[in-house]
Amino acid sequence: MNMSKWVKKSVECLSLTLWLLIPWRSHAQSLQAVAVVAEGTTGGTFDLCGDTENSTTGQTAVTATCSGSWSDTTGSGSGSGTVTATYGYVRSAGSASETIVVATGGTQTQTTLGGYFQDTMTFPSLTTGASLRAILTVQGSLTGDPTSVISSNIGMTVNGVTGQSCQVVAPMLVGSCTADASVNPGDFVQIQGTLDIYPTATINPNSTGSTSATMNYDGKQKKNGARFAFVLVDSSGRVINSVPIVTASGATYPTK
Repeated sequence: MNMSKWVKKSVECLSLTLWLLIPWRSHAQSLQAVAVVAEGTTGGTFDLCGDTENSTTGQTAVTATCSGSWSDTTGSGSGSGTVTATYGYVRSAGSASETIVVATGGTQTQTTLGGYFQDTMTFPSLTTGASLRAILTVQGSLTGDPTSVISSNIGMTVNGVTGQSCQVVAPMLVGSCTADASVNPGDFVQIQGTLDIYPTATINPNSTGSTSATMNYDGKQKKNGARFAFVLVDSSGRVINSVPIVTASGATYPTK
């Protein structure tokens, strides 16, 4: 069993789930938090628990929590975690552990924590062309099993047509990126941000032993988590403070 492929598949599946559950809509806002613990073996993937929380109304935050375990004659494993999504921030923390006493074709216990938001921005007093700059900053930590990964993305779609985005993905665990989207008077921009973390405990085929992982991207630890900032800039890259950004959610986003 190729364990790295199993992890990669999990990452892709959650990203697809997020896009399917909350489709883009003009002038819309929504939040989603997903927490899942699963066991992966040569026989397939088995969910041990799951929690999905959504909001398309006036909620300012959604939180999903999950804790699950498995045990059989080959060994045992467990995982748990919590993720909170707000407009402009996603924060999460979780763990996974596994002990195998009888060698098999390989096993993996993984906690999946995904947070997502989307919103719409307009610029009623904009009188000339400018750029909406999106800044993604991801901070957190991993202790233990190096098969654990993260994925974070910030994106913008102008008038439902032209998109710009950037991302921080494995093998990176922390980092930042910037994307610019051109805007003109009367434009609206759909924005979205995601942070997915995957604390993972992996025992390779024909092996026994114990492993564990803890990932902390929780805002309780100062600046941990994913921060999604937006600011208008002119053609020289200077911040335009005189034009307020109006959001469908009513949220005020970080600017750096």
